[in-house]
Amino acid sequence: ASSKPPFFAGVTIFFVDPPELDMDFTGAADFVDLPVIRSVVRSTILDTVRGIAVLPARVAVDLNEDDDMDQADLSYPPPRGVLRVLVKSGARLRAADLNLSGASSDPYVVIEVGQQRWQSSVIEKSLNPVWEHGNVV
Repeated sequence: ASSKPPFFAGVTIFFVDPPELDMDFTGAADFVDLPVIRSVVRSTILDTVRGIAVLPARVAVDLNEDDDMDQADLSYPPPRGVLRVLVKSGARLRAADLNLSGASSDPYVVIEVGQQRWQSSVIEKSLNPVWEHGNVV
């Protein structure tokens, strides 16, 4: 904290989750609305935003160069804790696959936090899957 303006060391801006993006190109850029081109442009923009401003990345601005807080302190603050997730089992899942041997699914779990994405192994043909130990995220 400072006794003269600005009264704080800096500002950090970030998204907790990747933002959603909706685009509509008009005029000379209307050709970009073709599905293949639109998909490439959209994924390029979203990948860039993720790399710059989705946690753990953040945009940091040091507002007071005279204090003991610097750009690195703002950009990379110490973690407040650790989240550990253990995927154990699922029960009575809806069948997604219908075949001659009956109804089943091939379930898996996806966990996304900020830029981090984790996917469990697939448990084939099960509506009550159990995952092995050691899959801590």
